[in-house]
Amino acid sequence: HHIDPDADTVITLRISSKRCAPWTEQQEATSSKSDKIRVKVPPPATPAPPSDEPSKSEERRIEYHVSSKHLKLASRWFKRAMGTETFLESSRSHEDNLYHVSAEDWDEDAFLFLMNALHLQQRKIPRPITLEMLAKIAMVVDYYDCGETLAYFAETWAVDAKANNDIPEKYCRDLVLWIWVSWVFKLEGDFKMSTEIALKQLNKGELSAWGLPIPDRILGELKTRRIQTIEAMIAGLHRWRDKFRSGSYQCPSGDSFFCGSILLGALDKQMHAMGLVSPSLQSPFENTSLAAVGKKVNSIQSPVWYPH
Repeated sequence: HHIDPDADTVITLRISSKRCAPWTEQQEATSSKSDKIRVKVPPPATPAPPSDEPSKSEERRIEYHVSSKHLKLASRWFKRAMGTETFLESSRSHEDNLYHVSAEDWDEDAFLFLMNALHLQQRKIPRPITLEMLAKIAMVVDYYDCGETLAYFAETWAVDAKANNDIPEKYCRDLVLWIWVSWVFKLEGDFKMSTEIALKQLNKGELSAWGLPIPDRILGELKTRRIQTIEAMIAGLHRWRDKFRSGSYQCPSGDSFFCGSILLGALDKQMHAMGLVSPSLQSPFENTSLAAVGKKVNSIQSPVWYPH
């Protein structure tokens, strides 16, 4: 791919058949329209001259002819890597007088999208862009630390992705992709919506990133908030039980003992029937979601009686 006609750098991308973010058949069935992501986050790569070793049979190698000036202006990673004397001395080939950088396992089209964007070749970027492709682009953008440069593109690409893959209202693969994409591209509204849905719909202890480099602090915050919110709802029910049980409870009907006893019994019976007491419900509340617990709490009824 000749991105810049005056290219002074060649990026050689090695693509293998390795797969990332694999979901089980059950998880894939709950996803909407996305295909499997077939890219992975590579280990930290260092600029290096092209290798003389023969290509492995399972790998493909693709060259991107680009401008080091554009890369260094747009990407902190390239600025750090290409700004060192080591890179300048060891990575410029005496045969073609070009700098050489190696990369591996990125999606070919996602990498091409990024290179065209960094070189301001907007017309070479096809539209619309799917959520799947946007997630792959986000992986490359995150690694090469150039999200700020692509802020304008990101907003346009997000509109494209929403046209066919709007943020789902249930926990599924597409929702995890939206969390990842909106975090990388700083799409605050989409990030808030997708994480709130995940917070309500998760039915296990924590959100799995499934190979996507979602920061641990985000996963940890979602896990903590989910547990804290469920605990707060359960604690609220226990406060009402303690209030009805207390000898100082004052009932509006005037017969506080009779009234408190009925309310206590009704609440206690419903909490047990709905599994809202230990050991049925314990932190980290596996196999139940925040939304399910909230629905149960809201369905608790107060008994109707006619005091004498």
